Amino acid sequence: MQENTKKLTFGAMIVAIFGVLLLVNRQTAGLLEEMFLYMFPIPMVAFSARYDWKNSLPVLVCMTLISFLFGTFSTSFYAISGAVTGLVLGARIYRRKDMTRTMAIVMVLTAAANLLSTYVLASVMGYDLAADLSAMETTMQEAFGKAAEMSGNPATYEAALQLLTPEYIRRLFLISIIVMGLIQGFLVYQLSLLILRRLRYHVPKPTSLAEFAPPRWTGIAALVLFFGYSFSVMNPQGPEIVQLGVQAAGMLAMVYLMAFGYIAVWMWMRKLMPGGGFSRILRILVPILMLLAMPQVLMLAGVFYISSGFRNYLTGKPSQKEGGNGQPQKPAPGSAEARLQERRSKRMASAMQLMDDYSTGRQNQEE
Repeated sequence: MQENTKKLTFGAMIVAIFGVLLLVNRQTAGLLEEMFLYMFPIPMVAFSARYDWKNSLPVLVCMTLISFLFGTFSTSFYAISGAVTGLVLGARIYRRKDMTRTMAIVMVLTAAANLLSTYVLASVMGYDLAADLSAMETTMQEAFGKAAEMSGNPATYEAALQLLTPEYIRRLFLISIIVMGLIQGFLVYQLSLLILRRLRYHVPKPTSLAEFAPPRWTGIAALVLFFGYSFSVMNPQGPEIVQLGVQAAGMLAMVYLMAFGYIAVWMWMRKLMPGGGFSRILRILVPILMLLAMPQVLMLAGVFYISSGFRNYLTGKPSQKEGGNGQPQKPAPGSAEARLQERRSKRMASAMQLMDDYSTGRQNQEE
């Protein structure tokens, strides 16, 4: 009975906090709505991380009703999607699931909500996406025209005009929405964990990106997807849905390779220049400068880090066959390696048995 009372009280407090966020957003006329997008999931994370998802469903229903009472239609959509994301994140924390996969799930959920809100809210609220994309195309053409005038190279402007077609602008807009949704999910995940730790929750430690060993084939696959993206941009042929899929996959592959390239450069510099002070500043600045000035070099570093033994060299670990979670991959049952390990185990067991028999015989003789 006391546990049920505590659960009801905590749930009421969580709903009240959620309502306060909606009221503050309404009183500020939506000026802080972009900031509240990162805060809407946190109350539900705190509740579902303590009581799991089944007990969180009534709280989710109350949050939905309050969002319609205190928010506009667009704010209600953002608040409800954030509460659902928080429920999933908190439930996985409650069940002690792998935190790296949890982060990936949260990022996918926020990217899907971001994409859905852009097109659904545009159709419901009367936004004209075509006019916005046309204005974006005009702005980019003017920017490229001014750049061509300053450089004195009109051929660059002509090539840019051929590239900036309405279809390409639309695909670029869609891809940017997905990428921004993924970044938003990552920030929501990190902010939620930070607040839960401050509230004395027992949160499993996520696998550090420096310790995470992705499958080696993903580096080559990401590089192939990036080449496919480059070819699709320069030669837009085929159905639009195919071009959209190829370019979206290529953009995500580029982000994937640059992220691990950043880690590779940072770890390499930490190995060359250990310590603090100026060395620490260089370890931060050099990867950032490479990200801004030489992204292709950073991508190649990512491929080298993922698909070769460079990661084992940087971490100081011996080279070994690794699975997708960074753990040594077990040999397949029935394989030659598995049979060899089985024979070695039997020999070791026999040797241990002989040693035990010998020790027992010596004790009997002494007695």
